[in-house]
Amino acid sequence: DQSDNPLRKIFFFTSLAFYQPEIPDTPFFLICLTSLYLALTFIFVCLASGKLFSCLQVKEVFQVNTGDQMIDYFQNNKIATVYLGLAHHYKQVIMSYTEKNDEKANLLHKAFDYIQLAGASLVIVIILIILGKFLG
Repeated sequence: DQSDNPLRKIFFFTSLAFYQPEIPDTPFFLICLTSLYLALTFIFVCLASGKLFSCLQVKEVFQVNTGDQMIDYFQNNKIATVYLGLAHHYKQVIMSYTEKNDEKANLLHKAFDYIQLAGASLVIVIILIILGKFLG
């Protein structure tokens, strides 16, 4: 659920902390607020790129046995035993791939959340820059 994201809550409460109905010394206040959101944008972009690069990292998965032992296994066992053994082996392989894919999907989801936060922060920076041009 997007509403449970702790970074969004931090982002929201940081915005509230700097909100004041009467803005003292408008240009300096806008410069500080713009700098804060620019730093937040940079941090969110760094976090997103870190998650994306973590997703690209090659992970070790369960390997299918293809050596001479497998040929001996086929020759020395009945076909039903071979099929049952292969079914168990492939089950482990599929579980390994599914686990690694779930990890990568989770990393991509977190990266997407950071990209959304960076985009929102960048929009606020642009609005603050435009406000600074009109008020300053």
